Amino acid sequence: MTSPADPLWGVPQTLDFLRAMEAMLPAYRHGLFSYVALCHEGEPIILHARLHLTVGKPLKRAAALATATLRTGQAPLDIGAGALQTCIRCAAASDWLPLVEGQLLKLLPKTSVEGTQGFSAYHDHADRSQSPTRCDSDRFVLSGTSIALLTAPRSREIDREIRELGLDSLHDLMRVYDLRWSEQSSLEVTCEPVATLHGQLEGRHANLDFTLAKGLRPERFRVTVRNADPNTITIPSILNGTEVDWIDRGEECLHGQWTVTLPTSAVINCWAVYAGRLEAAVSLADRHSLPNERRMTIDLVDPELTRLRALLTEPSGKQRDDFESAVALLFQLLGFAPAHIGAMSGWTHEPDILVSCPSGETLVVECTTDVPDDGKLTLLVSRVARLRELLGRSREGAPTADPIAMLVTPRPAEELAAMRRKAEEHGVIVLSRAEIEAAISQTEFQPNPDSMLAQWRRLSLTRLLTGE
Repeated sequence: MTSPADPLWGVPQTLDFLRAMEAMLPAYRHGLFSYVALCHEGEPIILHARLHLTVGKPLKRAAALATATLRTGQAPLDIGAGALQTCIRCAAASDWLPLVEGQLLKLLPKTSVEGTQGFSAYHDHADRSQSPTRCDSDRFVLSGTSIALLTAPRSREIDREIRELGLDSLHDLMRVYDLRWSEQSSLEVTCEPVATLHGQLEGRHANLDFTLAKGLRPERFRVTVRNADPNTITIPSILNGTEVDWIDRGEECLHGQWTVTLPTSAVINCWAVYAGRLEAAVSLADRHSLPNERRMTIDLVDPELTRLRALLTEPSGKQRDDFESAVALLFQLLGFAPAHIGAMSGWTHEPDILVSCPSGETLVVECTTDVPDDGKLTLLVSRVARLRELLGRSREGAPTADPIAMLVTPRPAEELAAMRRKAEEHGVIVLSRAEIEAAISQTEFQPNPDSMLAQWRRLSLTRLLTGE
């Protein structure tokens, strides 16, 4: 707990951050302090600075620079117990930071309209979603006075000194030291993961290698392996840190291994978790043993779908003529039954692709490498109406699935906003580059066309909820 006399009294986010990091702090024996400071009234005042906590000694280091008005540098640090809290507390008290030997630096507070001085803080929590592609760490930012207030009196001198360094702006100088630009002066604290995870999948055997920083408790560590197919629900395989034969190689981390035998061929997601926090994630697949046999068949002519992916997402030149065929092939890989009508001689004025679904529904698909215009949309809607009438006559008195209209284009979503609104008014599903790329990724798994179609039908609702 803090008291009104404590510099952290007015910034509760600081305590939130320190509590979130408490379990990991024994792992951080090193750090890298990066800073850009301005000589203000005879004192070096921080414009932006970042303390990056590391398990091992940091390798990257940019050279220190000094001009008449600027001080910059990156200093590797050996961090002791309590160093993080001491650093933040000194910054919040506007005291000199005890970090860089021979260089005194401080952060100035902002002044409110009422004339009171203080700092604001922001704690960006780590992502806990166990995503196979995202593994974010906690980030803490303590913000002080406006950079414009600090630099305005000497802006010409600062600009001249930055140009003499061979840079164009203060923003560029920040990037040299991996600092994020903001309007407020700030001290940022970030930290690297305390565990790593790597692996290889060969057939049904996954061989995983992982590390855990020394000083941490193995019983709070676990590795989880789960089938990555969103349509397959299985109990994950879990290895607890107490079951690992840890190897000490005289480094900053302990090393462990685990071999998992899967019941069937699969793409898998693997996670390393410490104290309930996702520290490392990897998705593994054996490209020679994917669960989708249709995908493996195409690998005979297009390993890893390199050429098909280019045709579907960024066709250029004559490749644009093959976009329809590529879309039809994608439907086939996803488990649908496509009929590429537009490829038939003399049928170029008919629907591009008719797709049969296991549910009995039919997709009427129009393809274009450009932004679809009103004419293409109108023609698609009329073709669906014709097909609805034909199916109604052939199945008179019996329930019939309504045909579904779909437009497919490799254009990015931001180019399609106006057209998509018109399309959705007529119940037309629009697949842009992002949906095509997601569908290509889905071909790694056992085909489930009904689930794929359900996802596409939810696109308009998803866009509405996310504001995209």
